[in-house]
Amino acid sequence: MLAAGQLRLWRPKVEGK
Repeated sequence: MLAAGQLRLWRPKVEGK
């Protein structure tokens, strides 16, 4: 699913912040 790919890129961005 595309959502899985978006969450994968969104997770590191939020954690890095």
